[in-house]
Amino acid sequence: MAIEQSLMRLLKVQGGLTHGRGVTDSQLAYFVLSFPGCLKLCEAVERLTGVSTTSTEQHVDLRDSRRDVYFKHTAVFKTSLEDHSPYDKCNSLKSLSSDIEGDRKVNCHKAFEVGNKALKEMTGKNFADVKLTRKSRVLSLAAVSSSVKVRDEVVPVDTQ
Repeated sequence: MAIEQSLMRLLKVQGGLTHGRGVTDSQLAYFVLSFPGCLKLCEAVERLTGVSTTSTEQHVDLRDSRRDVYFKHTAVFKTSLEDHSPYDKCNSLKSLSSDIEGDRKVNCHKAFEVGNKALKEMTGKNFADVKLTRKSRVLSLAAVSSSVKVRDEVVPVDTQ
């Protein structure tokens, strides 16, 4: 925010790039790209004259009072997370938003490994000979809540 406001102040002030007139994309690009060179020139002039410009805490978020409030809120948030951690240790996958707990068939956390295993089984076969089994399917936590039981087997249902 401070960088953005500094650039905007240089653009909008009396004698700035856009004061009283429009600015094209090429003018804006020229201004932004020449800015680092202008800073070096300003620093050299300051060293030569012995006069330096210092910035004040003009931005509200840089004031000590605002920083103290941020530190206090951060400490409260940290304490709250320590007291009510959403990352309790458990032996199964659990959705933080819906509180659905997955069973041993849920393997979405191993999607990369399951995909690689299926790819290795397909390698070297003709397309007509490729058969993917149910164990090469990735089941998400949503499959736990949207499934039906068919002949003592739980089958996930895609509602879309």
